[in-house]
Amino acid sequence: MQSDTAQQVVALLQAAGALTPEVAERVLMQRQQTEGNLLQTLITSGILSFAALQEVVLRYGRFVDSDVPALASPRVAFEGTAEKVGQAVDEYSIDDAQLQTFLLQSGRLTQEQLDTALQARQHTGHPLWRTMLNLGLLTPQEMTEIIKTQGPPGQAQPTSTNGAMVESPEPGRALVLQAHHEVARRVIEVEETATAVQIVNTIFEEAIQARATDIHIEPQVPRMRVRYRIDGMLFDVLTVPQLLEPSIISRIKVLADMNITERRLPQDGRLSFHLREQEYNMRVATIPTAHGEKLVLRLLMKSNVLTGLKQLGLEPDDEQRLRSLIAKPQGMILVTGPIGSGKTTSLYAALNEVNILTNNIVTIEDPVEYQLTGINQVEVDTKTGLTFASGLRSILRQDADILMVGEIRDVETATVAVRAALTGQQLFSTLHTVDAPSAITTLGNFSIQPYLIASALSGVVAQRLVRRICPECRRWYAPSAGVLRHLGLKLDQQEWQFAYGGGCETCYYTGYLGRTGLFEILRVSETLRQLITAQKSEQALKAVAIQEGMHTLQHSGIAKIIQGVTTPQEVMREVYL
Repeated sequence: MQSDTAQQVVALLQAAGALTPEVAERVLMQRQQTEGNLLQTLITSGILSFAALQEVVLRYGRFVDSDVPALASPRVAFEGTAEKVGQAVDEYSIDDAQLQTFLLQSGRLTQEQLDTALQARQHTGHPLWRTMLNLGLLTPQEMTEIIKTQGPPGQAQPTSTNGAMVESPEPGRALVLQAHHEVARRVIEVEETATAVQIVNTIFEEAIQARATDIHIEPQVPRMRVRYRIDGMLFDVLTVPQLLEPSIISRIKVLADMNITERRLPQDGRLSFHLREQEYNMRVATIPTAHGEKLVLRLLMKSNVLTGLKQLGLEPDDEQRLRSLIAKPQGMILVTGPIGSGKTTSLYAALNEVNILTNNIVTIEDPVEYQLTGINQVEVDTKTGLTFASGLRSILRQDADILMVGEIRDVETATVAVRAALTGQQLFSTLHTVDAPSAITTLGNFSIQPYLIASALSGVVAQRLVRRICPECRRWYAPSAGVLRHLGLKLDQQEWQFAYGGGCETCYYTGYLGRTGLFEILRVSETLRQLITAQKSEQALKAVAIQEGMHTLQHSGIAKIIQGVTTPQEVMREVYL
């Protein structure tokens, strides 16, 4: 480890209260003399307890450089005897759930030690055995012996999916499994004898089976890489020889009615794929890269977006607050959050709450991904001059009762949207902001006067998506005092129980299955209107909104941790705690 990295880690430990300045200085000097692993030095010397380590991992794990193995990214490479552990895992096919059960029941680890390893694994992406080696909980020799006692050796067998020859360590499991276990499973390698049609069909079928929302096809050297996004996370699932790369890309571009001779400019297209008498639609986007064309395919499944408010994951009182906003006959309702946070799903769920038969509902979107029955949908086309702003002006002359604008991106669109909300229409739209109060600041940055914002805005819904713990392998544990303090939970109030997913076939051994939302709903009251007009700060607006009953994103996340819906790591990945 470089000295500056060691100093950075020690500084983080000091910030967490795990080290005093005097001890930190002594640790750095000791490490320079021994050239040992910093984390192991701290633990074996008794300076850093496992409980303290757990708290540091929760708070700072994602920012620590890869030179600290226990908190590192998957770049860390093992040498010598540790490589034999990986070979044993591969040979005996032991999974994380099986390993942790044995270690607890046999008394090899305490619950506190296991909690620490599980927390570190969430941040690093390493398999559990590798995390335990990094933490010094077990030696490579001990780990190898344990693995050999837990299962008979297995032999990889070739399987065929729709004609494309692949190599699968365990026949019958989905491709995603191969990517999750970094060492225990291998990413499938397609043989050169497979045809482009076979490979593309395999990619599509497996993506649907694995519940993927996106397919990434990325030219790499020496083999093209295919990844699936499942529950918001990307997984490597397939590699293809470079020899087959042009034919695969051309096959997809033909299906999407795109120009196969144009490789220098980005293109967009759509295609349909039939599987078991059911039709699936995909949106295709290409972009030229240094090694060739990269394709991203978005699977457009109506079941993913056409849901009601009850399916979004709202707490009962938040659901009531949102329904009261939707019930207003006029005004602007904004849904905010980063890309991929489920804003479109929430907008469609809100539209499903209004009476389609008695209202003229018009949307303007970029692009229109889902055709909604009974709703007039307009697609932005910048080539012909149809933008959000120009389309919205035309819609205002269409006697619309309810409007939905896909996104407010510029001053012109913001101005027209506010005017529509002030003239009696109900308008739904989205913004990219970190929380609900900052949406008011963003509108001000679009040159909208504060008094107009106060009059037009009915409410703001900020949201994030987190993965749900798989119900089939959910397990409960008692969190440490450090974690409870970090979450602001009282230690003596009750015996807290948190949950995590142990990993099973249902969730492809990720421990998670599906996603749910975290919400922050700001309802613009008369008091808030006065504060907005007076141009008060976001902090002042947030304080009043909380007094009036608004639950923050942090509050929503902690509630779902307590309920056993998700884990602290998932909430921290999306919301600062």
